[in-house]
Amino acid sequence: FEIPSVAALCWDNLSEFNSMESIIPLWYYLHANDSSELEIKVLNLSTALDILSNHKDFEEDGRIEDNLSVLISRLKDEVDSSKISCEQKDKLKDTLSKWGPKGTIDKLINFFHKMGFIKKGYETHAHRRIRYINSIRNKIIHSGKPPLIRGFTKEMSEQIIAHTAASVIPGVIRLFIARKFKICGLKWLEDDLDFITEYISSGSWDGWEASH
Repeated sequence: FEIPSVAALCWDNLSEFNSMESIIPLWYYLHANDSSELEIKVLNLSTALDILSNHKDFEEDGRIEDNLSVLISRLKDEVDSSKISCEQKDKLKDTLSKWGPKGTIDKLINFFHKMGFIKKGYETHAHRRIRYINSIRNKIIHSGKPPLIRGFTKEMSEQIIAHTAASVIPGVIRLFIARKFKICGLKWLEDDLDFITEYISSGSWDGWEASH
């Protein structure tokens, strides 16, 4: 009975997918499912996750004002035209950059918080795990190989990466899609939420510890 009712709900809420930032992650998700290659899955799913972390639904409160961005740009120009050393210029511009818009990791962490995947009191461990998920994508893009996890054998690292690519990231994207379609109360969605929250917050799944 679930399939017809879910299909009808999706049709009724199709208008929620009214922008490319909502449609493209679904496209990458479907293409990831079509591939049996781990690297291709990771790249497709990570791209979808990058787009979602920049989605307007997850913009942080108190976003940087346009006039502050202009001021930061002018200050950087002042630093560049000054007579201080190059090393001092780099340090000052780096400091100024920290006042600007959030970076990729910050946006990804904010996305996981707003999706409700991080238990209260587990923030430090969860943020480390989110950084690891991002590092998988970066390592594959730059070297063609997934990263090894410190303290784990190569075989165990590959298992965790495969699990992340096959279960964690797809589950995150499925939950986003379900929320856009206003689908709720289904057991498989609740299972996805419980599974992802447990993994991101505690580093475990199905009773197996993977505290990386």
